[in-house]
Amino acid sequence: MIGAKALTDLVWWFVLFWMPDFFHREFGMDQGQLGYPIAIIFLFAAVGAVSSGGLFVFLEARGLGLNKARKYSMLFYALAILPMPLALSSGNPWLAAVLIGLGLFAHQGFSTGIFGMATDTVPTRQLATVIAFGGIAGNLTGTGMIEFAGWSLHAGLGYTPMFAVCSGAYLAALAFIHVLQPRMTLADPEG
Repeated sequence: MIGAKALTDLVWWFVLFWMPDFFHREFGMDQGQLGYPIAIIFLFAAVGAVSSGGLFVFLEARGLGLNKARKYSMLFYALAILPMPLALSSGNPWLAAVLIGLGLFAHQGFSTGIFGMATDTVPTRQLATVIAFGGIAGNLTGTGMIEFAGWSLHAGLGYTPMFAVCSGAYLAALAFIHVLQPRMTLADPEG
């Protein structure tokens, strides 16, 4: 859970911090014009958070079991973010907002899956500690991503490197999860 949060939370912090600048640089939008595109992005994020639990339950009810239902659900969101870099070449702020919104939809869905995985696999008395360390790891990598974005923009590379990192982060996190937990099983609540 800690490694998965470290690999994926950087996307949240990147979008949260840099999207006003992105829309200004790419589309010439000023502060007064950013409200609706940013609102679209975060609307998608909310839907992603709510949909993740439903998708997991749907898959588990179809007989996939905990391991496959959790991982297939997370795979769906890891694939859903792949179009996000197309925002760079969209030529339209509204299409860019939808593509970035799809990225945050995927982030929130995947993140909800990570928290669900933690509640499934970590004993109750250790759960808060694991989630706290995951939050710390995600905040640290988020800080790194914010700094990386500043460096990339200053170096003249634009937003391409960050969008590339965003699109691959979730597949890397899912691979990390699968390597460390090839077979998820319910934790003994007493641990």
